[in-house]
Parts: sequence; structure tokens; C-alpha cells
Amino acid sequence: MEALSILVIDDEPVVCESCHRILSLEDYNVDTNTNPISGYDQAITNNYDLIILDLVMKGMDGIQLLKKLRHIKSDMPVMIITGYPSKETKEESESLGVLNYILKPFQPWEIVDPIKSFFKQSITPFKGLTHKEKEEFQPNILVFSTDKISDPGIDLAGLLKIHYPPSVYTISVPCSSGIKPRWILHAFEKGFDGVFIAADGSDCPYSPTCTQRTGEIVSNTQNLMKQKGIKPERLKMAAICSVCAEAFAKYMKRFSTELIELEKIKELNRISSQN
Repeated sequence: MEALSILVIDDEPVVCESCHRILSLEDYNVDTNTNPISGYDQAITNNYDLIILDLVMKGMDGIQLLKKLRHIKSDMPVMIITGYPSKETKEESESLGVLNYILKPFQPWEIVDPIKSFFKQSITPFKGLTHKEKEEFQPNILVFSTDKISDPGIDLAGLLKIHYPPSVYTISVPCSSGIKPRWILHAFEKGFDGVFIAADGSDCPYSPTCTQRTGEIVSNTQNLMKQKGIKPERLKMAAICSVCAEAFAKYMKRFSTELIELEKIKELNRISSQN
């Protein structure tokens, strides 16, 4: 049986070294990262069985990292370790589905025991898709959002518990007018059913012509999609502001419904061609 893998993200090298030593002795495969930004990239590009995350870090704190992670890997098991506990961060961590909230400094058993318990019981603490949802087609939607404008609006939807389809994933960019057509085409090549650009609109801090330039990118990409046999309706764009939580959720619901209809038509055409 392949060893279970754990990623530790903590900006204190001594903590990373300690976790690596303790957990390696338990036969886990352990990676560590002292940079929360590159640690986030490492978390989303690899299939870890568990992430251990510090709360107070330079560059990006643990709560920020966890929120971004939930957009892409909503059911990833996460444990929090912190030397600065508070009621607020504990409650917020729990609302984001953490397995455990462990205080520093900790004894080896304080971190090993909850990990063993989790793996033994195969608990999935953060609710992903239900059995019924897994049986139904759920379009995978990739959202290109912007870190200063649309990201806060999307985060707000999560904080306010405004429901939108669970199979929505986000990637942050500085400005929507900088998105490359090849990035969008690559998303379709990787199996995404739809791509949505949450544009900055008139709020863009980088370019006064952001909306026009983003629109041109969408139009050019849709032409490329046609050439590759991809329905241009699978690419959408709308301006999402920093407080547009409800609007974002509505766009995602509508887009998901449209993609489901496209899939039904695709299936009917496939059946017709066989008869």
C-alpha cells in the first residue's frame, strides 16, 4: 500500500523540520514548505491526502490560503497548527472545514493521534458532493478572477454561504485583460466544461480599457474554439465587483444550467449518429 502523503505549510523552518521528523517516523510521505504562496501552488498541483497549515505567516496567512484552497479543492482535509490561538480564528477555521486546531508548541502525540484517527476513519470533514450529485452531471467550470476586484466578491459569496455549483474552480490573475487565449484553450483540453472570466470592468486599477480588451480576448478565443470544434457558448464573461457575491452566484448557476443543456444536446447527437 502506498504511503499517505502530507504537506506541511509553515513559515517557521523549525516547525516544518519537526513535523517532517515526527510524521516520517509514522511512515507518512511528508513535504514541507516555508513559503505560503508557493505552498498554496504546491497544494493545488499535487494530490495530498492531508495538509497541515499554520495560521500566522508572512505573505499570506493561513485563513487566506485556506479560503483560496477551498475554491479549488473544496474537500481537501486540512489541519491547523498555530501559536496564536483565538476564538475568532478557531471558529472561522471550523467554518472552513478544518479537521483539527492544534496549538504550538505541541507534543508528537498531539499531532500524530488526530492524523491517525482521521486516516483510520476516512473522514471527509468538508462536505463535497453528495451521492446524488455525483450521479448527476456536474459541469466543471474554471473561473479566471482578479485578485483585487472579483476575488473579494467570490470570497464574499463563500462567507455569506450563498450557494452556487460545487464544481466551480478559480484561478486569480492581476487583470482580466491579461488572460491569454491559450490558457482558456488549455482549460478545455484538461477537461473543463466551461470557462468564465470574472472581468474587472470599469473598476480595473491597471487599464481604463480593460472591459474592451477582455471582450476582444473572449471574441478571439471563441473563434479559436470554433476551429477546434468547441462550442463558443462554453466561454462566458461578466464584470464581477468586490461586493458582487449574489451576482457571481447567479452567473454560476445560469452558466452551469446552460452547460448541462449543451451536454444533453451533445448526448442526443451522439445517440442519433449511432442509429
